[in-house]
Amino acid sequence: MDPGKIYTVASSHYILQDHGDGYSVFDGATIISENFGVDHQVLMDYINDALEGVIGEEYADPYGKERIRILE
Repeated sequence: MDPGKIYTVASSHYILQDHGDGYSVFDGATIISENFGVDHQVLMDYINDALEGVIGEEYADPYGKERIRILE
């Protein structure tokens, strides 16, 4: 990341405004849209509306094409 550039960040109210997990780096940042929805509701709406309730084969692997690894 370039400290001289401006970035748009999407996150939860908990992180951006309530200092969740100790994050205060976003203090003073401009909020362009707030209270969009609870994360699980946004996901359910996306599946129902954009995907018409059908989750495709590309999501069949719960490990996400090796993006998530379980270490013993």
